[in-house]
Amino acid sequence: MSTQLRRGGRVGKRRRQGRSSLVTASIVLALVFIGLIALVERGPIVPGFPVGASPFNPLSFGTLGLVKDLEHYYTVRIASSMEDLNRLTGGKCIYVVISPEKPFAASEAEYIVKSLSERCREAVVLIGDESTYSNGLLEALNTSIRVTGSRIYVGQCSDMACGYSPYPRARLILGNRSFNLVLDKASNLIGRGIMWGYITEGCVVTLPGAGGFECSSITVGANEIIEAGIQDPVVALEDHGSRIPVYVIGDGSIFLNQVINSGNHSEYKVFVLELFQYLCGGESGCIIVFDNMHYETINAFNLLVNPGLITGAGAGLSDILYVFSLILATIIHPSFWMPLVFKFVDELFSSFLANMFLAILVLLAVTIVVDKYLTRGIVFRGDEVLREQVERDITVFESVRRKIIEKKEKLGRDDFLNIYWLANQVSTMILGVEVSSPAFIERISQYVGRDLASSYWSYMNKLYRRATGESWRPLIVRWHSEALKAYSETEKILSLITSRLQIEDYRRLLAGI
Repeated sequence: MSTQLRRGGRVGKRRRQGRSSLVTASIVLALVFIGLIALVERGPIVPGFPVGASPFNPLSFGTLGLVKDLEHYYTVRIASSMEDLNRLTGGKCIYVVISPEKPFAASEAEYIVKSLSERCREAVVLIGDESTYSNGLLEALNTSIRVTGSRIYVGQCSDMACGYSPYPRARLILGNRSFNLVLDKASNLIGRGIMWGYITEGCVVTLPGAGGFECSSITVGANEIIEAGIQDPVVALEDHGSRIPVYVIGDGSIFLNQVINSGNHSEYKVFVLELFQYLCGGESGCIIVFDNMHYETINAFNLLVNPGLITGAGAGLSDILYVFSLILATIIHPSFWMPLVFKFVDELFSSFLANMFLAILVLLAVTIVVDKYLTRGIVFRGDEVLREQVERDITVFESVRRKIIEKKEKLGRDDFLNIYWLANQVSTMILGVEVSSPAFIERISQYVGRDLASSYWSYMNKLYRRATGESWRPLIVRWHSEALKAYSETEKILSLITSRLQIEDYRRLLAGI
């Protein structure tokens, strides 16, 4: 087939494929860009995570482990705002405060007490705190119990050297059972209440800015009502005379993940679970509400600026890996890097456009890129007169015939394509369908018979897919012999059609005469 015919068929197909691929790629890029913008608008995937004894904190210093354990036995809820307290309905409620990092304001403490009183059939407040931050809630409960914020130290000697350790041993009592637990930087309690825990060894109590005191000996038994003073090593008190019964422990560390998860049957875990069983009074429908309103939140961006904050989130390797995963998730999120990219591109183009010479170079480069990639494979040419195109088709077909007759040249893949395109031209003009269409078999059967039509359609399209690279089968093709066969079959088809249409030859058939 002539150069112009090849351009008319091959380029036409390439043009359609090029435009289709360009449109598809443009749509995909547009959707990706819209998705990235949407992610940026939603903000970082990890806006921040709570630290300290927050019930959402899975690290060593959090209480998520305790929450998960209690969920096996009770209904557990987390109050992250005052509105969450409005969802409490009926039942017995245990409001839990563990080592808060923010003090309770008088208004919010009053709201908590009021909500528990009005929305729960019965309520108890459990506080495990070594600081004074929970005293605002104790005041709203109208109890005399307070956490002094002191530190209890015990004397220890090792390698002929003596000193003080912030890890005192205490006896905590629940019913008929007593637990000997080592506390971590515990504080003693003052006020009137039932004593449930005390330090069992000689100790020193140090008050912030007020010096230290030798611990006094406990002269009454546990579970008796006492008036605890500053020098008394009392670490657990319960008051039933307050607005809501309250149970206070001067140490929140026994509730933390690193302690609860230290062993499936550790003494700490057994004590904590039995404590909640005691407070719930054996009720399976007990609702346990964890306070989550009094903890700091660390933003992953702040960790990038100040990695030292990681030590406040946890101390173990798993804690560091967890925090690192949050930082990584923040970095790869579009809300982190996309604004930086836009800013960089904006500044880059601003510097270029400020210089006339560089602006011209940038415009020229963009023009070349658009011309090379967006108009690649597209040929712009005017329409041709049908008869001129037909004459070229006939010339191409006869050039193949000349090669066959003269036997001077071997036929190749392009010669087969020329034959196929000629057959396609005839089919389109006479039958109104292309050779590649399955409808070709039905249409041409009336001229050449169904068997010949079916075998011709299958043979020509199989080789055409191989010639155009759409298929790798058959693996080995002898194009000379295949082109000879295609020529012979096509000439037979054309002869049958011209005979049935009573046309002298295929020239007049193609010319529409």
